Amino acid sequence: MLFFAVSLLSMMACSTEKSGESEDTTEGAEQTEFEEQTGKVAIYNFDATQSYMTWKATKAIGSSHHGKVKVQDGRLAVDGGNIYGGEATIDMTSLTVEDEDATSTEKLTGHLKSADFFDVDQFPFAKFTVVQIQPADGSEGYNFTFRGDLRIKDVTKTVTVPASVSITSDKVTMKSPVFTINRTEWGINYNSGILGTVADNIINDDIELSINIVANRSN
Repeated sequence: MLFFAVSLLSMMACSTEKSGESEDTTEGAEQTEFEEQTGKVAIYNFDATQSYMTWKATKAIGSSHHGKVKVQDGRLAVDGGNIYGGEATIDMTSLTVEDEDATSTEKLTGHLKSADFFDVDQFPFAKFTVVQIQPADGSEGYNFTFRGDLRIKDVTKTVTVPASVSITSDKVTMKSPVFTINRTEWGINYNSGILGTVADNIINDDIELSINIVANRSN
């Protein structure tokens, strides 16, 4: 655990910004109290029963599908109300489709898990590793921006995820607004528009995602 905390802090030391303020600010009293309660570095482990991603994909003709994927494991390193690093493991085998038509959703779930899309037999897990965290002013509904490496299948790309984060002495909750990734950047090209397929079968390259995380302090 200590090795993980030190590794995260080392990784983030040069890249994390603290709102352009020195450590001795007016907010220092609250941060000091928090540190006294949690220790200098607090590690928060994700609650797998409450942590998940939502997804939505659409066709060129306008129909759409949506569902969830469980976040199986993850952790955050926190110091004085600031997040310094983190990682999350996403269980692709848990992918669900939550459309109203149960008959078609079962077939679609199997197809999404197949080699045409996420190939979960060969790549059961995706992973997001934080490389930079910046505070935001909250004007757009979020107070942190996370930049990190997202690995899906055998491809890793950098993505930026805004999130509304609440930190207490024993819990971190995190919720992102909807953001998009282009699936073709991870080699998921089935019925992509770039392949020139029939319009009715074209699936838009952009997938809408959102993240919901609950993490509990472990030290």
